[in-house]
Amino acid sequence: NREKSLLLIYALRKETHEPVPAEELKEKLEKLLPQLKTSQNLNIENISLPPVSSKLHVTNGDIMLFVAAGILILATCIACIFCLRFCKRRKTLEKSEGEYMVDAESNGPRPYNVELISRRTAQNVLAGRELPNPFEEVKLSQHESADSRSPGHNQPQNSS
Repeated sequence: NREKSLLLIYALRKETHEPVPAEELKEKLEKLLPQLKTSQNLNIENISLPPVSSKLHVTNGDIMLFVAAGILILATCIACIFCLRFCKRRKTLEKSEGEYMVDAESNGPRPYNVELISRRTAQNVLAGRELPNPFEEVKLSQHESADSRSPGHNQPQNSS
């Protein structure tokens, strides 16, 4: 309809230059409505407020969804932290297993090839072997050296 048009009115307070609230502006315009209707230039039928869609309406369902999403995000972060710790620990174990006896001070022979055989396998193989008793060897070598130092140890002593 070409005879009708929509007029939007916006007002500011003179003192503070803040916008006049919509309800207050509507009340002032309704007070002036009889004068505006008598005007021949303006044909005003009614004054209405536009629907305000900027109000935030949060329902209980929305709150529950936000809480559930927050819990899921927190659980995901915790799971990622545990995964990173596990991977870091496994890297550390692989590193220490690969460096087993590689950093020895001497360049002498190794009991096994550390690049080809894992530490666990080597320990199992070496654990299956019977080891000599080092205490007896040390004990014998100490007695032999002590015997060789003391004169007359091999000779029987006469007790008369």
